[in-house]
Amino acid sequence: MYEESIPKIPSLEALLSGEDLKQKLLGGTLNANEFLDGLFKLDQSTDERSDAIQNVEILTSPEIVDFFNNCEDQDRYHFILSLSYFHKGQIQARAVDYMEARESFKKSLDTAVLISSTDNQPWKDYVAGTVAYFEKDLPKLKIIHNGMQEEGRNKFILESFINQLEADKGIDYEAALIAAKR
Repeated sequence: MYEESIPKIPSLEALLSGEDLKQKLLGGTLNANEFLDGLFKLDQSTDERSDAIQNVEILTSPEIVDFFNNCEDQDRYHFILSLSYFHKGQIQARAVDYMEARESFKKSLDTAVLISSTDNQPWKDYVAGTVAYFEKDLPKLKIIHNGMQEEGRNKFILESFINQLEADKGIDYEAALIAAKR
């Protein structure tokens, strides 16, 4: 997956804000990979993923969309955008704003399906399963969970979503995440 293959970037770039990264990219002093690496590093800089909301705004700004429409590696752009939408959805879900969270998760999925690489199928499955959970679509969630090839935290989370919906407890995102810890 892309997050595992993102190289370390200079510490100076890690200190830049998303807006600074955008200006450097558009000004020609950062290349596309450095820009995406910087946004990824911002995203991962806090456990709460608090930069995700700003990252979505930057990545969906007309100048950045135009830039990446003319770029060779659109998969990385789509992955970082999908990840940012997903983390925005998590922020909203933790604030119990489930309708907004569901919309952000759907945007994450809509963006993830644009990734042509099959290496990202586990990510696409996890996002699709999360959307199914927020739509309370238990049959679809079970199909996605059972079709996942990789074991690990994301599959455990989907299993927790299933258990919660089967117990007819409704949506409680934070409780589902806590139950998934193993």
